[in-house]
Amino acid sequence: MNKHRHKTVFNRTRGILMAVAETAIGQGKSPGERSGGETGGGDGSLKTRSGCRLHLGTLTFSLLLGFGSALIVPAAAADIQADKSAPKSQQPVILQTGNGLPQVNIQTPTAHGVSVNQYRRFDVDTRGTILNNSHKSVSTRQAGWIQGNPFLALGEARVIVNQINSSDPSRLNGYIEIAGRRAEVVMANPAGIRVDGGGFINSAGATLTTGRPILADGRFDGLDIGSGRIEIGAQGLDGRDADYTRILSRAAKIDGGIWGQDVQVIAAGGQTYAAGSLKDAAAPRAPSSSVPVFAIDTGALGGMYAGKITLIAADNGSGIRNAGKIYAGAGGVTLRADGTLANSGTVAAQDGGALRLNAGQTDNSGTLYAHGQSSIDSTSSGS
Repeated sequence: MNKHRHKTVFNRTRGILMAVAETAIGQGKSPGERSGGETGGGDGSLKTRSGCRLHLGTLTFSLLLGFGSALIVPAAAADIQADKSAPKSQQPVILQTGNGLPQVNIQTPTAHGVSVNQYRRFDVDTRGTILNNSHKSVSTRQAGWIQGNPFLALGEARVIVNQINSSDPSRLNGYIEIAGRRAEVVMANPAGIRVDGGGFINSAGATLTTGRPILADGRFDGLDIGSGRIEIGAQGLDGRDADYTRILSRAAKIDGGIWGQDVQVIAAGGQTYAAGSLKDAAAPRAPSSSVPVFAIDTGALGGMYAGKITLIAADNGSGIRNAGKIYAGAGGVTLRADGTLANSGTVAAQDGGALRLNAGQTDNSGTLYAHGQSSIDSTSSGS
């Protein structure tokens, strides 16, 4: 036997795959047998309990060993999957942390600090996930210490663009944590996004959108907002750790709380969003019949709580409906709708904040309150 030849076995004590000498004997088994889930093939592959065979080249396996606690799972079982049809420079590597969370090693940023990553699927369960933006080993809130990201040898990202190419909405039920350098995060899925207990940790800014990123010469220039819907479930969205939280889509349904510092919800199908402003996209808008009557719809159990809140329904004839609670601080509240602004809940600007309403028509049966200045520009009904 050649002592330099190795095979792979699953270490049940450590819970990871390990390389051992070819002559090593498995726990309680003969050299030809393996217990438990993974078995090795003579071709250097591994077979899982489900019978899937995973082929590992020498370099690939060495890299996995370098990550220490990385586990290998069938792609179909993963909540986050890279898009293998995307350019290699935009395919992230998905591993698992020592405590079993998905760890996304984002791709190398451009000269402008933009890391572009494409996925076939991006779902986050209640345990959370890690976007690894550190070249060195780093401590995280959700997963403890993790290994550094080899793609970041030339520097960490300033903006992390996550583009999901799927026919299914993404479900964000846990926190997305940025390991290492704080960065702006963009989650873009034209099929929609549903958040129910999701949030962001160590993020400079968080954008949830059904639009497509506009990328030029290594820059992130904005978003082309098409159709699609973003929903906030009963467990809500926590953006308090980010400087801003943006929701950009054709329609938004808010049935839980949104917490943040600067919350912006913009419904604007067929328009582009760049540098904080909207403009018509190159493609013509959808006909008015497809525009939702209330593009931003906050239910009785929904609400927004932030230092500054901005809601804009920009499509022709689209409106804003609030049956919940919208509370802003010194930054104030701005509600702007091309159609009707219907309020049966509470909209309040506290701590000296201003209240600004601009709509084709205002129908108020709830409470509108401003500790500072207030302005209403519309054809009003109600009090």
